Amino acid sequence: MGTVVALETECGVAIAGDTRSSRNGTVESGERRRVFDFGTVGVGVVGDGSAIEQFQHRFGATLRSREFETGREPTIETAAGVGAHQAEHANVDAAVAARDADGTPRLREVRADGAVLDGPRVALGSGATVALGRLDSAAPSDVDELAAAVRTAVAAASERDAQTGDDVDVWTLSDDGRDTD
Repeated sequence: MGTVVALETECGVAIAGDTRSSRNGTVESGERRRVFDFGTVGVGVVGDGSAIEQFQHRFGATLRSREFETGREPTIETAAGVGAHQAEHANVDAAVAARDADGTPRLREVRADGAVLDGPRVALGSGATVALGRLDSAAPSDVDELAAAVRTAVAAASERDAQTGDDVDVWTLSDDGRDTD
């Protein structure tokens, strides 16, 4: 299944996910993307490979459509709502990040049942327990430390979970208006 972790702090939001794809205990690929950049919205997704692709495609299309209709960048409320609908449809769990109406980076956990949870820490997938323990001790003071914290959490999961790989993608949204990768 792999692992996705996300962390919201005063300096921004970061999402990280490994790139290993496994099925029935066998590694199929080291190139499965779980973290996606939709401009000012970032998403980390866990689930079956085809379900992740389905979520990515439908989430992106719906988000672009809403942005076109409103003429504004999507807020966290919009992104989480779209994410909840698409997660339920694709049967995946996701971490969704975007700015709120005031421009502050925010994080939501979106479950396969369509539930949206508000919280500063999200850990999903097969290495979630180990990764969450690592996130609980993180106290980053800037966006670079924030990115390092989520990367380290996934790396810790990869040491104890055979389904989590050690190649990690990271997406960040800083409090100073910079969107970085």
